[in-house]
Amino acid sequence: NVVLLGVLWLLTSLPLFTIGASTTALYSCFFQFRQDHRRKLIPLFFEQFKFHFKQATIIWLICFPTAVVLGVELLYCIENSEELIFVLSGTAVGVLFTFLSLVLVTVFAYLARFENTITKTILKSLQISLKDFFRSALNLVLLISITFLIVSLFPQFLLIYGGIICFVLSINFEQMF
Repeated sequence: NVVLLGVLWLLTSLPLFTIGASTTALYSCFFQFRQDHRRKLIPLFFEQFKFHFKQATIIWLICFPTAVVLGVELLYCIENSEELIFVLSGTAVGVLFTFLSLVLVTVFAYLARFENTITKTILKSLQISLKDFFRSALNLVLLISITFLIVSLFPQFLLIYGGIICFVLSINFEQMF
């Protein structure tokens, strides 16, 4: 199931703007499959992809470019850290980048489980991440670690990367939600 869903996630994420909808559909499949093993995964994935497409895509198109801009700004501040202004602004940008990273790791799993407006979904994801900071930080560390391992040591698993990540993180999200 992880392999099948990982391949579906990859295929539906190839136009990069659909990563949010693909990830939400993937989490939704894992959450629903744990409750009802009789559901057929392929129809369920596409049903959830279609259902969450608009909201997840808007959230992705807000959060991802913001994370890129903050990441570039953070790198610029680190490179120029000899001056106090860059240390102070780098610290502020680093805090914002951390909050946004926590939201990005949580928001699509949250969207897969709960219906809300876009703004409330983002804010609730941040609230949940801060409330259960240990699990949120663990999810972020797992995401980075698994990504590093797959890219550097096991590139043959890139085809099912999304399935592996979401399966591992969904176990932790079950406890958080």
